Amino acid sequence: MKKIYLLTSCLFLFAGCETPNWNDSAYVSKLLTESDSSEVRMALDRLGGEKDELKNAVVPALITVYKKKGANQKKAMSLLVQIRSMKAKDVYLDELKTNATGYAAASAAALGDAKVKEAIPDLLAVLQSSSNADAKVGVIQALGKMPDPKIVKPLIEIIKLDVDNNPIKVHSYACDVLGDVALAFPDALDDADIKQLTLSVFFGTTGGRSLDKPCGLAIQKVGKKAIPHLAAIFKGERADINKLILKYDKPVDPFPSNSPKLIAAKRMTSLRAPEAVDLFIADLERVKGAPATLKGDAAVHYRVKEGQITSEIIRSLGDLKSPKAVKLLADITAGKYVTEQWDEITDGRVELQLRQEAAYALNQIGDRSKVELLLKMADEGVVNDMEKRWMIAARKGPVKDVLRYQFNWMMAYSYAMLNDGSGEGDLKKLIDKNAKKYDGLSKKMSIYLPVIALAKACSPKKDDAAKAACYAAKLGDASSEIREKAVWEIARLKPEVARTTLLAAWNTKFLDTREIITSSLYAVADKSVAAKASEILEAEKNKSDKGFKLSHLRFKLLHAYAIQH
Repeated sequence: MKKIYLLTSCLFLFAGCETPNWNDSAYVSKLLTESDSSEVRMALDRLGGEKDELKNAVVPALITVYKKKGANQKKAMSLLVQIRSMKAKDVYLDELKTNATGYAAASAAALGDAKVKEAIPDLLAVLQSSSNADAKVGVIQALGKMPDPKIVKPLIEIIKLDVDNNPIKVHSYACDVLGDVALAFPDALDDADIKQLTLSVFFGTTGGRSLDKPCGLAIQKVGKKAIPHLAAIFKGERADINKLILKYDKPVDPFPSNSPKLIAAKRMTSLRAPEAVDLFIADLERVKGAPATLKGDAAVHYRVKEGQITSEIIRSLGDLKSPKAVKLLADITAGKYVTEQWDEITDGRVELQLRQEAAYALNQIGDRSKVELLLKMADEGVVNDMEKRWMIAARKGPVKDVLRYQFNWMMAYSYAMLNDGSGEGDLKKLIDKNAKKYDGLSKKMSIYLPVIALAKACSPKKDDAAKAACYAAKLGDASSEIREKAVWEIARLKPEVARTTLLAAWNTKFLDTREIITSSLYAVADKSVAAKASEILEAEKNKSDKGFKLSHLRFKLLHAYAIQH
């Protein structure tokens, strides 16, 4: 209160007994431009708490204070960068070049928010000459507000920088903006630019930070033009990447030479690249193991990574929904490849995971001809290594049977998800059969009966709209299995019905259900999907816990895909 009193008194004296009027912009402008330094300082302090309308009106006066330099220059600029006025573009540029008050980065952001396109050449000049990382980030963010093909080459030069000697956050923001330019101007990045982008996705620091997410999202925004480069990475044909991996692969922190293959598979899958199907099938059909040149721990790390790659591309074939993959996935589910070609990269747990994922992929593709195989596996299937482990453990005392038959109830799960509603009786028979030997498995399988019952209730409805309404009524169910079944069955309906129904439920509070909806929307993606993604991202921008962060990243990937398709 004392500060406000002194301010009022001083300003009253300044005005020659004129009554202070902070509703009058002319009065405030006069205070700022004609008072002595201490009175200007007090006026600036008070102005910070006034309404935006008044601040905007006195921008010319604030510019005058900034240009006078002196003790009040920094405070004047702090207000100007908050106001983001086109009228102040010249002083923003001046501050950007000189950083006279330490607001270079904020000035760049102000130029971007004000969309001062004529400032782009000056912004680029600062980007290329400044050694201040924060100023570079501010410039890149500003350029991102004004996507333009002419900024591509300078940003490509940024992501070429050595991340061990340059802050990786600069590279990260550069990838963000390159992606936005690619989405706005599909021809802005040439083949060399895209090749650099697909190299930069592998850049990382000794501290563990990487460009996988920001540059990966940029690749998604580039779209199908990136696919040939990703395919070359998957096949190990990129000499630049192979050289980079040699630098990363260290005994204490291994990064095997097949590591890029995993990232390339993820990127091609998020692009829903048709070219990936044949690549993935060919990879799964070969004998898998470490090269003969690798020994000891190096060979172990390679095999572990190969197992991860195999898991990823099995899941990917489900996402890609190609009928060409059905026979292969059925064979994997039945145990063919795991016990033959892949013996070197699997143990019991890995085999369990790979066969489970193959069954899940069959459900994603939706080929119901394989439903009987899933029932057979639920009844007769076994993972030999897991069986041996159980027998060894059983010698030491009682072991829960359900652990021994984990594979069987996983197959029952996929059977229920793929079933059209006609298999309720068959699953009941299997449950009754198991109850006589190992009741825990029967109880586990019983939770899938309501899943089949839902399909039995909804599938006979007269048309797709009625079926969609029937399933949609269960999207808020307490059971995650019921919600999941509802999404998969909606996704199998006519595209326009599936799209409308899934979009209406997309912002569900159940993140597990949301992820399945996101995956399903790729098949029916259009601009309405992109618009809904933007709407939900904006509404949830303050939700930053881990689950929502992952959900939002997948939203952004689908958003880019939907715009392009």
